[in-house]
Amino acid sequence: HLNTSNVSLAGDTTEIIYFQSDQISEGTYEIELELIGDLDSYTLDNTLVTTLQVGPPPLPDLSFDLQRITEPSSGSIMEWSLSITNIGYANFSGNIECDFDESQIINQSISLIENQTSSIGISMTSKPGILNCTSTGNRTMNSNHAEDVLTFQSALFVGAGHNFPSLLNGPWHVGDSVDASLLIRNQGDQSGNASLDFEMNNENIQGNAVRLDVGMAGELTQSLVFESSGTQYVNWSVSSIDSAVDQNLSGNIGIPIQPAQDLTILIDNVNFDQTGHTIDWSIELTEGKNRTVFLEFGEIADGNKNSLIIEQRNVLPGKSYGSMNLGIVDSNQVYLKASVQDWTIGLGSTLEDQYLLEEYTIIPAIVANPITQPRVPAVDDKVTILYTLSNSGNGVVPDSEIIVTDNFGSILGTKSVESFSQSGQDQSIVVDWPEGENVVVDVTWHVNGMSYTDQILVKSELIEDETSGFELPLGGILGGLVLGMIGIFAIRVYNSPKEKKVKKQVEKAKPKEVGKIEVSCPTCDRRLNVPADYSGSVRCPECETKFAVEAAETNSSEEEKSEDIPQKDSEELWSSSDNDILGCPKCTRKLKVPYDRRPAKARCPACETIFEARKD
Repeated sequence: HLNTSNVSLAGDTTEIIYFQSDQISEGTYEIELELIGDLDSYTLDNTLVTTLQVGPPPLPDLSFDLQRITEPSSGSIMEWSLSITNIGYANFSGNIECDFDESQIINQSISLIENQTSSIGISMTSKPGILNCTSTGNRTMNSNHAEDVLTFQSALFVGAGHNFPSLLNGPWHVGDSVDASLLIRNQGDQSGNASLDFEMNNENIQGNAVRLDVGMAGELTQSLVFESSGTQYVNWSVSSIDSAVDQNLSGNIGIPIQPAQDLTILIDNVNFDQTGHTIDWSIELTEGKNRTVFLEFGEIADGNKNSLIIEQRNVLPGKSYGSMNLGIVDSNQVYLKASVQDWTIGLGSTLEDQYLLEEYTIIPAIVANPITQPRVPAVDDKVTILYTLSNSGNGVVPDSEIIVTDNFGSILGTKSVESFSQSGQDQSIVVDWPEGENVVVDVTWHVNGMSYTDQILVKSELIEDETSGFELPLGGILGGLVLGMIGIFAIRVYNSPKEKKVKKQVEKAKPKEVGKIEVSCPTCDRRLNVPADYSGSVRCPECETKFAVEAAETNSSEEEKSEDIPQKDSEELWSSSDNDILGCPKCTRKLKVPYDRRPAKARCPACETIFEARKD
């Protein structure tokens, strides 16, 4: 409602009435006027309805002139010249945009005053389609534009099967690569190039171009990575810089992205033996895909990490277990660290764990056996010395060395000792025997920067019957026996002139052969051989214990009878080992039989038992 005007008109007169409106905008308005008061009988002219057209302010008006500079051909460069003239009533300030099949190729700002003309050059690789140019950014009186339609022989790409991409290697998590694949075919009359492009978060991602000959099909691929979970919607299209593309090869697709998988590692325990420290570990991966993980095992010394082993593993979803031997670790702490490549871990992951090691000590000791092999060696003999290595601590004895020297400090032999953790080890070493009647031998164990020595005294002359194992005054007994026999023999010769009688007396004077019996030491159970008719004291060569033995009572007639009866061979004895040292099957004494010469017959130097040495 504008307002009301009072009008008083005399007969046959005319008056003009004015109405004032508020500010109005551009457009079409309907206006209605009505007479109210003394009216005549003709009512049709008492109202009036009309329209008011409000036009624009003075505007620019652009005129486009698009001219080809070159003619199109497949794969060549196409060029145009675009002239723009402002034929309106105001200046123009905006942009000139040119699109080819909805792909923008020109976006250039321009300013034109009234009746001014400007030219723009346009170029692109020739392909069938429509070039359309128009203005943006400033209102013009008319929607002027220019276009050019290109038609010529070229490639034409259509879908080969599905008209949308296939997504591979799912399911996908945050940070995973989503591989898209699309099969297309060239149904045109020229070869051409095409690529699979995506638009994601206002960013265009162009794929690698694939060139296809006429009638050939090929695969277009593209990889996408998403940094957030949920369904991600992206635009896709097949594009070509020199060929035509079916309008169906574009669209929008939703890709479900799951949260990143969590990875948790843990050191469950650390075991220690002669092989070193072994880490028992576990690793847990949340539900999803199999993942490649790099595990780094190391030690921590003075706060610094020292990597020892790096291992690559394929980890399945769920919990997995494993172990890794690090050898002997010098520090008191170890660690396990995980790292990944080509995938993203979740925020709830634990990628490192540390473990404080138990303190281990070693208390070495060496004991040398005073009995050598052979028991009474001679100069330059190859002599085997037996010794026992022990460790009363809870640690592992590292690699070490045995050195054997005589009382003059000369080295008789050396031997390397591998690391071990058990409480004791029986070992032996073969040395070249030096000169001397009583040889003092030092067996020294060099381990962990320290030396441990045991000393033995070995007699190098024959002072006792090696096979009897006991002490008797043999010199005096034999000497007296010989003198007695000589005296008796002289008397017999003197009193008996006949030759037969002399022979008979000599035969009677012959000492009777005495057999041997086996006795056991009551202290160390060592087996000793003594004459069957001996009664007296015996000293054990092993533990130096003296004990009494009595002569065995035998029936001469039974002995003579038994001599005529052949004895059955005793059951064959044997012993085996996996090295050069093995035990006697009868007295368990250690002796050396070269492993590479077995099977072979061996004789125990202690109990003289003959047995077969075998390999394990």
